[in-house]
Amino acid sequence: MKYILIAFFFIVSSRKTFAQSDVGEQRSQKIARRMMDTLGLTTQQRDSIYIINMRIHTRKMQYWKQYANSEGDPITYFLQITENTRDSLYRAVLTPDQMILYRRKKLNLLFNN
Repeated sequence: MKYILIAFFFIVSSRKTFAQSDVGEQRSQKIARRMMDTLGLTTQQRDSIYIINMRIHTRKMQYWKQYANSEGDPITYFLQITENTRDSLYRAVLTPDQMILYRRKKLNLLFNN
């Protein structure tokens, strides 16, 4: 009985980790598809955007694990730093015209203009 409970615990905990990864993968795919549609990305650019978003998601999950029980609010600081790298990473993938359009759409989304 003890071994069954231990096995059950490992299955549940591994499923939770897989589910978190699944969410990041789905979000990364959605962002890449949406950017491909709105910015006219090539498949190579779409794949690069997907990889960038997966790396950002992975980094954010590491911060959540590391600072989940910390005093103060360091997690917000580190999550914001991670988010602030997104545009510079995109700049390496997008053409100048695509980057201008991306920024316009981002500002429109943020400020509903």
